[in-house]
Amino acid sequence: MIRPLVLVGALALLAGCASEPPSSMTQSGMAMSAGDYVTAAAEADQFEIQEGQLAATRAQGPKLRDFGQMMVRDHTATSQALAAAAARSGLGAPPTALRSEQQQMLDKLHAAKGADFDRLYLSQQVQAHQEALSLQTAYADGGADSNLKSAAIAAVPVIRRHLDLVRQLSTSPGGS
Repeated sequence: MIRPLVLVGALALLAGCASEPPSSMTQSGMAMSAGDYVTAAAEADQFEIQEGQLAATRAQGPKLRDFGQMMVRDHTATSQALAAAAARSGLGAPPTALRSEQQQMLDKLHAAKGADFDRLYLSQQVQAHQEALSLQTAYADGGADSNLKSAAIAAVPVIRRHLDLVRQLSTSPGGS
């Protein structure tokens, strides 16, 4: 079973779990609440946006800078769709803060320079997109709120495309 993103820090350190079948259940067997999904999805988007902003200006290669810009653009769009879905469902605005683990990863990226920045960014992006894909797929497959489920269904191909691209960048000569 995939560990839920909503448990603080549980999935931030587990990049390998994305290969397991997604589930909308938490580790305790309880269905993921709409509020927990909104929080986890919003945190994932904010992480991608903030890291993308850094990469757009600090990555060594143009492909990686372009990827960072795409992260900002696409995850801003998925954030807006999530906020609209949450509003239609009578939920409050999604949070804009990061989980502490995400903030620590972002801080490490801020400190990295040159080729080390690129390698760390790529590594973090693979992990973040595996986690986001697991979350979105789980809610798309088993979420109870139809508005949020629609937002998750729309986000899945975007995140899958990002994961494919970041994996390609990770294996290309020079990584960018």
